Amino acid sequence: ARHHPAPPKRLLVSCGATDPTNLTSLVLASLPARELEVTVALGSAAPHLDSVRSMVLDWSGPQRLELMTDVVEMAALMARADLAVGAAGSSCWECCCLGLPLVAVGAAPNQSDVVCLLQAEGAATVFSSPPSSRELEGALMRLLDDRELRQQRSERAAALVDGQGCARVSDRIEAWLAGSRGGRI
Repeated sequence: ARHHPAPPKRLLVSCGATDPTNLTSLVLASLPARELEVTVALGSAAPHLDSVRSMVLDWSGPQRLELMTDVVEMAALMARADLAVGAAGSSCWECCCLGLPLVAVGAAPNQSDVVCLLQAEGAATVFSSPPSSRELEGALMRLLDDRELRQQRSERAAALVDGQGCARVSDRIEAWLAGSRGGRI
């Protein structure tokens, strides 16, 4: 089970490698006035990288911001974080596997199924489309202030994804191959 410090200290912002809608800037503008270590992950090909970099360099809030580009070990950043916020893409499943409390924002039409499932299972705080800065700040504050809510989101997220999907797919492929080749792989 994941440990949930009170108050949380480390926030991961990950809105996709390219973040074409610049959700990252909305998240940064929505950060509650709290002392937090905020890690921002973004790809070097992101069209808004320069503006995000400027926001980070010019930051004057109580948070300590770090911008990381082209992250290779995203799972390590997720494991270190106490809370994550970002686009409702495939990285949500990694957060779920790690039991990382998450605010997920539907930033593209292909993310609507992820948003619906996370919401139905109570596995994350979700927005079906980019919220206002005030709405996002409120959602972050609720998770930061409510340890029980973070614990609940974490447990429900971890129940969705056990991290063994590759093994199950591999087992099915091997069984299929064994059946189609008379038992030989």
